Amino acid sequence: MFQADLDQLKGGCAEGWTMAPYDAVVNYYVSDPQKVRNMLNDPDWNDKVVAFEEGWNDQKRVDVQIGTQTAYIEDGKIVNTVTKEYTS
Repeated sequence: MFQADLDQLKGGCAEGWTMAPYDAVVNYYVSDPQKVRNMLNDPDWNDKVVAFEEGWNDQKRVDVQIGTQTAYIEDGKIVNTVTKEYTS
């Protein structure tokens, strides 16, 4: 529905971009990938989060995007000059 708008907005600078085929996005920001593992293995995840999402969120059709976010400047001051490397 919005693909034509996306094509116009990007001005041809990123050929191949497509509009995401879903209606909602949930973001979790964590400082360590293990925190995501812990969250998904926590019994409260199924009891509270998954149960809450039933009926409006199709748990069988989920796209997962995982990355990291590093702050380099906070309150105008440099706080980090070394990127942390994660291993799987």
